[in-house]
Amino acid sequence: MTDNAQLTEHFTRGYQHGFVTDIESESLPPGLDEDVVRKISAIKREPQFLTEWRLRAFRHWLTMHEPLWAQVRYNPVDYQSLSYYSAPKQRTDGPKSLDEVDPKLLETYAKLGVPLHERARLAGVAVDAVFDSVSVATTFKDKLEKEKEAATGKAIDAYEAAAKSARTNPQALEFVLGELRKLLPGRGEHKRMRDLFKEIFDWDHNDPKSMTYLYEVIRSTERMGDMPEFAQQAEKVRKDFSAKLADGRKAVDQLERKQGVTRPEIDTAKEAVKKLSAELEAELAKVEVKRQASIAEQKKRALKILSDAVAESINDRKQEGTEKLIVFLAEKLARKIKRVKAGTKPEPGAYTSAEAEKELTKLLRLEENRSSLVAQARGFFALGQLAVFTREPEKTAANFAKIAANFKAEELNPTILALVGDSLLAKGDLKKAEEFFRYILEFARSSEYADYGFAGLADIRFGEKKYAEALSLCNEAIDNNILMSKELDLRFTRARSLAELAKYKEAKEEFEEIAKTKEWRGEKTAASLYWLGLMEERQATDKDGYARAVAYYRRCYMTWKKYEVWAAKSYFAEAKILATKLDQKDGAKRLLQEMLEKERIKDTREGIEAKAYLLGL
Repeated sequence: MTDNAQLTEHFTRGYQHGFVTDIESESLPPGLDEDVVRKISAIKREPQFLTEWRLRAFRHWLTMHEPLWAQVRYNPVDYQSLSYYSAPKQRTDGPKSLDEVDPKLLETYAKLGVPLHERARLAGVAVDAVFDSVSVATTFKDKLEKEKEAATGKAIDAYEAAAKSARTNPQALEFVLGELRKLLPGRGEHKRMRDLFKEIFDWDHNDPKSMTYLYEVIRSTERMGDMPEFAQQAEKVRKDFSAKLADGRKAVDQLERKQGVTRPEIDTAKEAVKKLSAELEAELAKVEVKRQASIAEQKKRALKILSDAVAESINDRKQEGTEKLIVFLAEKLARKIKRVKAGTKPEPGAYTSAEAEKELTKLLRLEENRSSLVAQARGFFALGQLAVFTREPEKTAANFAKIAANFKAEELNPTILALVGDSLLAKGDLKKAEEFFRYILEFARSSEYADYGFAGLADIRFGEKKYAEALSLCNEAIDNNILMSKELDLRFTRARSLAELAKYKEAKEEFEEIAKTKEWRGEKTAASLYWLGLMEERQATDKDGYARAVAYYRRCYMTWKKYEVWAAKSYFAEAKILATKLDQKDGAKRLLQEMLEKERIKDTREGIEAKAYLLGL
């Protein structure tokens, strides 16, 4: 017998082992199109985004062709002759016990050595029977749910006790509080969460993490306003009206079918149903009014908790957490502001930026603390932060400028020194910025804002072309793990300093790390690609070297074009390489023309230079 004959016999003979389960199934008819994809997704109750993802995949599949293999021959697959969904038919409500499961399914499990009835008799054992990837029966559902609820309650009790006894163990405290953050809100136990975190907050306000505890107090207080009772009330209202509405609609339907009924009689019945619907909506509206009033009241209480905490510590310069609370308070007030479209006046009585500024000043009790330099500085800081959230940068700059002009570094908290220092650096006030950053490094290295001092001074030294000093500052911060929010800035300045010191290998590693790190995607990614191109260009000795530089420049302006400064630099740098190093003047002209068509690029410094350069080609 030939090999082919053996294969033919093997694949054409029937199934001999008798392991077949003939059960009622739900299947789709043969064929595959977009409607089939949608039906399968609907059956599986998938979210819309997943349905769309499947449709895109199907559309792509339609564009593909089967490969042709040299030594393999088979008849083409008829994809329209196949059914793409089949599953055991299920009752709408599902079986309540194993006794309601198809006996043939139970026989199949017995053949497999899994007698479900025997398993079910074992104490505490739940069974989830899966057939053709579909769950056909689950036992002990109610019991498991009750046991889960009881176990969760016990876990919460244990975590709460552990939290209250972990005062001297920060790591243990952080762990148990993290678990409670997951469990308590999901059970609607907002009051319990508020009380617990308030107790922990009251332990030590100087603890750097104490502010996070207060955040939870505030959030939990706000959430207490939206109680489950309101949902229950709304459900009761719907239940009370549902039967009446159903009867009314049924009566209307019967009248419309009945002979001899006049139009006024039908209209009267319809009006009665309409009246019932209106009454239902009115009752639901009453519940919603109560709910909104409850939410508003709790938000008011939460705001008072926050403002009281700020006011109590506003004169204590050593209390760094006060600035965090101020930022949180400013954000809360900014959210209350009713946005007004450009060119229109605010509605009478609307909460505006000016109202928010007044309320912020009042909540901080600044009038009561006019003699306190610390409080006044924090007042300007608060107004500056409010302007950040209201998107009024000129107000932020003005308030931060008042701090810089009226206060010495030693009169300010590290938080204010850091954030105002950054603002001064961005404005180009390097002298005052350096004063603030130096003070942080000399007297506040233990502060969580120490990284601002290192990053700010390093940036200033780089701007002064003191690359070795800039590199030293970056290395000190990075090597000593003084990294919080400024890690990206420190690494970027370090990479630039290495590049300017011609330490290209180290610089390349740093820039590539920045470019590939997902969490850092943004302007620094674009800048890093430009610098990678610049370094390749500086080192290039032949066309291949210049080609590598061009590749980086193209990645920058094609992928990160929204960062117009770096896109413009990359466009112009590539054009000059094409014109002077690769003998492609026509390509350089086309590239510059393309560059100058970009509205956001043409008016940059490089865009203006590119116009002149194009005229000279």
